[in-house]
Amino acid sequence: MPRRLRSERFKRLFLYGYAGVVTVVLLGVLTVMFTPVVDVLASNLLVKPDVVKADAIVVLAGGAYDDGTLGPTSLMRTLHGAELYREGLAAKVIFSGGNMLRHRISTTISEKMAALATRLGVPPRAQLIDGVSLRTRSNAVETKRIMDENGLKDVLLVTSATHMRRAMLTFEKLGIKVHPVPDPAYEVEVIDPFERFGMFKVVMREYVGILVYRWYGWI
Repeated sequence: MPRRLRSERFKRLFLYGYAGVVTVVLLGVLTVMFTPVVDVLASNLLVKPDVVKADAIVVLAGGAYDDGTLGPTSLMRTLHGAELYREGLAAKVIFSGGNMLRHRISTTISEKMAALATRLGVPPRAQLIDGVSLRTRSNAVETKRIMDENGLKDVLLVTSATHMRRAMLTFEKLGIKVHPVPDPAYEVEVIDPFERFGMFKVVMREYVGILVYRWYGWI
């Protein structure tokens, strides 16, 4: 076959392949944005709340901005934890979460959360701080250490609804008795197409996280 014909054939195959990939990606994006697929995936991650009295409330950090300001996830979790404390469901509140490397600040995320909780009615004497952990696994390890040091037996675990399953399994793997009290599951109520696409990334990160944690034997 002449070189020119081979070159033209290669170009056609390349264009067909490129068009096929673009079509598949586009269909995938449209499916995520305009069908209930995100709702279904998120629903499979949800854990039924178990709101009972416990020795402590554990509030997991959910990130902060580069200037140290608490992100919306950390804010929601802190509000939820403070509400549970004011309801008299535990005598201690453990705030768990250190600083990611990009946060060039002197205080940890958990300390910021604790400061907010103080203004919300959680006195400093009721607060315990884990300013070391950076991931769900280390949240569980540091919480276990704090519980052992303070004679705490069980906890109300506060985190985002879609994160709760992985967090609960991780804590239970270390022998911690967990009562899940997730934030409201707004993930299954998102209707804006662009928000659905963003939520898809959050949900898939949890599925990948569960697979990775199972691989390492952490759940």
